[in-house]
Amino acid sequence: MQVCVYHARYGAMADLERDLKSRSGFVKPFLLACGTRNPKFAGSGIVGLQRLVVSNALPKETLTEVLEAFRECSTLALDIQLKVLQALPSLLQNYAASLTGKLLVNAFQVCFLLYSSKTVVVSNTAAAALQQLVNSIFEKATLDDEGQSTDVPAVEVPIGDGTVSIYGAALDAHHVLDDICLLTDGQKPGFLVTASLAQNFGLELIESILANHADTVMAHPEQIHVLRQRLMPLIIKILSERASFSTTVRTMRLLQMVLSRLLFALAEECEMALSLLNHMLDADAATLWKRALSLEVFRNIHSESALVRSIYAHYDQADEKRNIVRDHLGSLVRLASEKPAVIGLGQQSSIPSSVGPDDTSGEQAAVQAGGLVGSIGASVTMTDTNRSGISTQWSMIRTPCIEQLDKSEPPNLPATYVYSLALTCITRFSEGLARFLLPFTVPVETKSKRKQSIIKETDGRDNIDGSTGKTLQRHQPFGGRRPPVNPLSLKEHVLYGQITTSGHMVDHCWPALLAASSTYLNATLDSENYHALIRSFQKFTQIAGLLDLATPRDAFLTTLGKHAVPAMNSSSITRYTNGRDSGLREEFTDSDRESSPVTSIRGQSTDLAMPTMNTRHLLCLRALLNLGIALGPVLKKSWTIILETLLQADLILSVSGPAGRKQIKRSTSKAESDAAAERADGAEDLGLEVTAAETAASRLFESTADLPSDAFLDFVKCLCLLLHVEMPMQELRDGLLSPKPAAKRHQKVRSVSGVPMEGGALGQSNGFVVDKLDDIIHSNVARMQRPETSETGWSYLLEVLTGVLSSNKAQPEVRIKAANTLNGLIASVAVSDESLLPKERDTVWDRSLYALQNQVSALYEFRSQGTTSSRSCEIEIHRMALEALKSILEHCGDSLDTGWKSVLAMIKSVFDESTSTGVQSDDMPSPRSNLPQLVRSAFGSLQLICSDFLASVPSSHLLPLLDTLYYYCAQNLDLNISLTVSYPKAKLLPFRYSWYPTDSNSLPKRLGLPAT
Repeated sequence: MQVCVYHARYGAMADLERDLKSRSGFVKPFLLACGTRNPKFAGSGIVGLQRLVVSNALPKETLTEVLEAFRECSTLALDIQLKVLQALPSLLQNYAASLTGKLLVNAFQVCFLLYSSKTVVVSNTAAAALQQLVNSIFEKATLDDEGQSTDVPAVEVPIGDGTVSIYGAALDAHHVLDDICLLTDGQKPGFLVTASLAQNFGLELIESILANHADTVMAHPEQIHVLRQRLMPLIIKILSERASFSTTVRTMRLLQMVLSRLLFALAEECEMALSLLNHMLDADAATLWKRALSLEVFRNIHSESALVRSIYAHYDQADEKRNIVRDHLGSLVRLASEKPAVIGLGQQSSIPSSVGPDDTSGEQAAVQAGGLVGSIGASVTMTDTNRSGISTQWSMIRTPCIEQLDKSEPPNLPATYVYSLALTCITRFSEGLARFLLPFTVPVETKSKRKQSIIKETDGRDNIDGSTGKTLQRHQPFGGRRPPVNPLSLKEHVLYGQITTSGHMVDHCWPALLAASSTYLNATLDSENYHALIRSFQKFTQIAGLLDLATPRDAFLTTLGKHAVPAMNSSSITRYTNGRDSGLREEFTDSDRESSPVTSIRGQSTDLAMPTMNTRHLLCLRALLNLGIALGPVLKKSWTIILETLLQADLILSVSGPAGRKQIKRSTSKAESDAAAERADGAEDLGLEVTAAETAASRLFESTADLPSDAFLDFVKCLCLLLHVEMPMQELRDGLLSPKPAAKRHQKVRSVSGVPMEGGALGQSNGFVVDKLDDIIHSNVARMQRPETSETGWSYLLEVLTGVLSSNKAQPEVRIKAANTLNGLIASVAVSDESLLPKERDTVWDRSLYALQNQVSALYEFRSQGTTSSRSCEIEIHRMALEALKSILEHCGDSLDTGWKSVLAMIKSVFDESTSTGVQSDDMPSPRSNLPQLVRSAFGSLQLICSDFLASVPSSHLLPLLDTLYYYCAQNLDLNISLTVSYPKAKLLPFRYSWYPTDSNSLPKRLGLPAT
């Protein structure tokens, strides 16, 4: 024997292996030694067999005796058991093709005997050998499916109502899978008759099979039948009973594997299992750790958006099936609100109070600073600072329960762990939908469509050189953004079925998702969880809008808007704003304000305390503004939600800025100084957030330049809905959105959110709208130059702004803003450098000048007996219009062909023609005001025409021009103004004269005209 071992070790191995394979008698001594069960002889025999197996020198016909020898040695000493274990991997690897039928059963018997050993090392190693043996069986079955195995007789096996023919490795795999399921369930096997298996290890073996060979199992109906008849009832039974923690963990892992890999094949059985998981989420249905395991399974399911869609398509979207996904979200709604105190539920979101040094202390300070308003007593926006809430520091565990395979007892779970898991399920559900749907919404621009984006316009007039048909090419200056694609319109797409499933999911799941998300929006969350919640909330809102689902979109926009600003009280807004305005009118100095108990903010009653904004409000506001940018082309009337929220935020921030800085400045004691310093740091962080929100708002209004015409009009009309001005002019023309009816005097005007506004708040609201209209105009100058005035918003903007500036019920500062905005619109369109055809340019100038004339006409047409401030406001508006006229003339007076009628009417508008019957009458027209500013402003344009642009005045307008000159000669104000007229085509020489109060009948003589 020693000589044989020597030659096996040191001889020519290759030749020796081939020689030994042909000599079956060479193995006999080793087999006899193992059969003695004497540790001394059996030890040497097992070493020899182990060397032969490793060297692949064992004759195949001796495998039965070798496996029997291994079985005999499996119950001997530890070193002999270890030698058997060393031989098993090589045996399974080198002789896998031969281990079928009875040999396979013998191999399993050896492994099971070693697995039952009380020695941990032997048992664990035998378990690994069992896994290797099982995997090798299914690998051979895969090769058989690919046609790489030899032909063997087929065997009929039952599968429900029928049978299927299988052979070879597939038959072995079927028997092994069936027996493992039976052994795991504690039943007697039919193939591995002498085997015994612990339930947890059986579950582990089945999980290994499904993890590595799911495709093979799916390809064999007999194996699916085994899972349906054996495995799924076992899983449901374990989950329904009070099983141990370790068994439940293994079962949950196995169920998760089945749902992920075999949902199609086991749809009915998975329906029962998923319903059971949903039931386990209820408070009284399971223990805390079992609920946590169920939520961990759902969390992993939500990480696979394709799996969620499959579950929804199989059950929720099908008839006569349970609503698995919808019931799951409903369970999350109940779970989120079952213990409000644990998650720190309040009126608004807050930062957990028990934060460590690694937490976002800056954000906490900013939230506690309460915004930019300065009363210490009103600085903290969260009222319950002793709540623990949900945080990554204490609401999570290092290793999920479903990964704790070596634990026999459940871990100690934080009280907020299940609520943190529920929050994660909510966020991943939304993100999965968005990740799948958003790529379909991007318009695909082909080369042909890019060519069409270049506008070609032909000038029909002859060129100087006699050629015709001059072509101007320019890129479309506005509306260049193509509307996003509704994924539901892609009916020819290969994934249209999944797209419709996702759309159905959004349309039917949004109420539960909104309810659960709203609960967490008011809970105590750390920065990471809150940002994840807002991000997922924004994504779901975006996909709802892109799917053209208006109801869920508006519901989510409204909810986000409510969390973008603090809850406001009507009396506090009105009193604070009115008090602030009156204080500004009295022009108190800073020292006066600090010393006066009446004007001190700290001395005011709580009714005057203005609601404050923190970083979380601003985060929601930025998300809302970003949604406006993303959904701009499809929002329609829903723009009102975004714009009103922005108005409310602007109102709060505009009245709260200076007070906070002053309150910090007044802190004197050490405690107050420390608190003030903390709030100062928070205010600095809040200032950065305010800047970011302002940037997002600027981007929103700049993005209007990319909106199509109809979407742009929707935006403008929704913005004008926020105006609370009684229009003196005729109702604005009907459109998709009509402005609100004017409020009666002394009537409180309610915003869309239901907060009534009056007094100073109304003034700030109207001022905000006018300011934003000005921003829109600056971003859409090219749009306003287009000839389709009703489509570009030109006509609508003129009517709205003219109505505001001519309303004596509006605040004077608002009227001035409206006039400035209107003049900016007219001037920017008239003097724009945009390339236009001559005919288009004349049209733009003509309507711009007419708009100026109409502005002044409306100012005096609806004029009523007003206050001194109202009359002063009208004079200022008139003067601003005249200055705008002069600016336009300076830019284009030399090439102006049309619009002279409006120009001269504007210049004469400073005179009240109702006091005169005409040029030939002795009754002289008088200026509308005793102030000479209007006459001087108008005379500047007249002087410009007579000195520089007289040659451009058409002959048909010379007499009206002389009529205008007569008006200025006939006025009685001592203005000390002079005029030089240069007109080379006239027979008259250039002349110069000065104006003083003079006899109007001498003017014709001075002009060389016959007397009347």
